[in-house]
Amino acid sequence: MAQRRMFSRRIVESGRFLRMPPSSQMLYFHLGIEADDDGVVEAFNVIRACGASEDDLRVLSAKGFVVVLNDDLVTYILDWRENNRIRPDRKINSIYQNLLLEKLPHADLIDPKPRADTGKKTGENRGRPLDDQWTENGPHRLVKVRLGEVRLGKSITNNNNDYIEIDFKGLTPTGGQLDRFGSLIDGLPVDLVQYAVDKTMAIADNPSINYAATIIKHWLRAGITTLAQAQDEERQRNGSVLDEIDPATGEHVKIPMFKLTDQEGAN
Repeated sequence: MAQRRMFSRRIVESGRFLRMPPSSQMLYFHLGIEADDDGVVEAFNVIRACGASEDDLRVLSAKGFVVVLNDDLVTYILDWRENNRIRPDRKINSIYQNLLLEKLPHADLIDPKPRADTGKKTGENRGRPLDDQWTENGPHRLVKVRLGEVRLGKSITNNNNDYIEIDFKGLTPTGGQLDRFGSLIDGLPVDLVQYAVDKTMAIADNPSINYAATIIKHWLRAGITTLAQAQDEERQRNGSVLDEIDPATGEHVKIPMFKLTDQEGAN
């Protein structure tokens, strides 16, 4: 089981979450940390360990954050897949998977992929974090490092567990910029992201990763998620202006197509 867990800000900063008692919010985080790779956790043990109560678990259930699967308080975290993206080749099935599928037949689970024999033991604890352990694709590292490797022409893994390759050309983003860019492009096709980078290098006065991010943000606001849609929009506009909103002032700003400022991408 992984040694690190994540939480989606969309979930834990929502009004539905923040209106719960602090003790219920605390319990949600502890359940997320202790859950297995399918998002199942023995809630009774967690409640005892963190000083919460079964009433806090009932609040989480009533608000739609968890489902209690049996009388022993075996619990499934409903937003597990949004909170955590687990590589199929590293995933370990829950011992309660049959119970979970019996109660929730349409639960969104990941089927683990078989691991190739590389001569190294995947996940073996060698005195360093498991997110730096060996996999059949080489040493597995966190997003910041993986995205940085793309500049060197190496394959990376995005949050959807897809192996992708992007050529950042002459751009030299910092680690923080790469982290934000990686979150922005999560789930987008590689050719669309590459097109944004190519456009940046072709028309930006000062090419930067922030400029490419601004182009992608415009596409997302317009509902553009494929390369064909982006190219079609560009042909239709044919150099016309975009009516954008300045995030700093909230005012409408007219700017030429793709002649975007770096301001939004830097935020």
